[in-house]
Amino acid sequence: VYGMVVSCPSLMERFAPCSQRSCSLEGVVWEPRETFVCDFLELLHHEALTDQAELLRLDFTNPDQLRQQLADCKLPAVSLRPTKPFATAHALAVWWELQLDKRGTYRISSVPGRRGNHWPQVLWPIGSPIGSQVRSRDRILVHPRIFEESLQYEVSIGSTCM
Repeated sequence: VYGMVVSCPSLMERFAPCSQRSCSLEGVVWEPRETFVCDFLELLHHEALTDQAELLRLDFTNPDQLRQQLADCKLPAVSLRPTKPFATAHALAVWWELQLDKRGTYRISSVPGRRGNHWPQVLWPIGSPIGSQVRSRDRILVHPRIFEESLQYEVSIGSTCM
């Protein structure tokens, strides 16, 4: 499972309980309208704020490892670095790649922009309300969680001293 952090202001209307222009969310505790959305990233006006990174590896040929990952529930965090000096992070875009043979010759994937792709990416909102400011010196931690029926991601942003 792979992902990257993106700036995509149009997602604000999909996640926020009301349009940012029609009401103020300042001081209000709220939950996103949807916990995630599925869409084709290449159809959304967006900007990548981090490089693509592997967020989670699932090996279906190793049942013991899968059982351990399920038992752990919350797995080690993946650290991402913003590639822009200053931007607003709106979502974590996630996709998968399935290796069909041991050599890796045959694969199917939902990577954004792949020709002939008919699988959308999953977008998890970042921030409350949606959108968090990130700087190139920040560290973005992606915390994968695995359950029998789903994957979830929590994103935290913190500064590092340079």
